[in-house]
Amino acid sequence: MDIGNKQGVGARGLGVDGAKFINVLMPKHEMTNEEALVHAAWIVALADPTRTKFSLILDQVLNT
Repeated sequence: MDIGNKQGVGARGLGVDGAKFINVLMPKHEMTNEEALVHAAWIVALADPTRTKFSLILDQVLNT
């Protein structure tokens, strides 16, 4: 599996709780399932490195 940051996910205002802003510099309009999961992982890694907020949000999304 290629886990490279192919879409250029970046962060501004990075702190211990994660980034205040997330940027996607080279977004793809269509991705394979694996590409989408890697892209999501890059976003989560920068936005919520402890995955505390992400876990709550993911549970809510899965229950809609």
